Amino acid sequence: MRGSDDSAMVGFTTLHTPINSTVKTEAADAPVDIKLSFPKTSSGEGQETFRQLKILSARAEQLRKEQETHLQKAQELQRLIEAGELACGRMTQQVLQTQEVIRQMTRQVAETQNAIDIRRRHINEDEDRLSQEMRSRARKTEEIMSIVSQINTLAIEANAEASTSGASLWHESD
Repeated sequence: MRGSDDSAMVGFTTLHTPINSTVKTEAADAPVDIKLSFPKTSSGEGQETFRQLKILSARAEQLRKEQETHLQKAQELQRLIEAGELACGRMTQQVLQTQEVIRQMTRQVAETQNAIDIRRRHINEDEDRLSQEMRSRARKTEEIMSIVSQINTLAIEANAEASTSGASLWHESD
């Protein structure tokens, strides 16, 4: 193996001619840089190696382009994911805020319902007292009517008695 720089070296040797191939790799998402260096040879084995290296180099370039395309797609998908996560976060926040509003409104509804129940109870109590007052007033009115009737009866009787005793007195004076 021979190296001319800091990159990884893979050496291919034949019986006749040494062939050096430098494969430079960076990060996993970075493109692959391939450098080929070898002397011209008439050897069939060297030419076959050269042909294979050209095929591999072309394939590596094709894969590098595909990798670049995949990287761009991955970056776009990552942006979409991040945007989706942000949107989900905002919607989750809206749901939580709406749930809090619903809880507050539910408390207000419960408090209002409780106030309505108390008010209805007071109305029922007031209606019961009114009914008692009306019955008491009706009894008093009946009692007053009875007393007035008795007074009228007594007054009529007294007038009748006074008339009869006044007539007899008037007749006696004749």
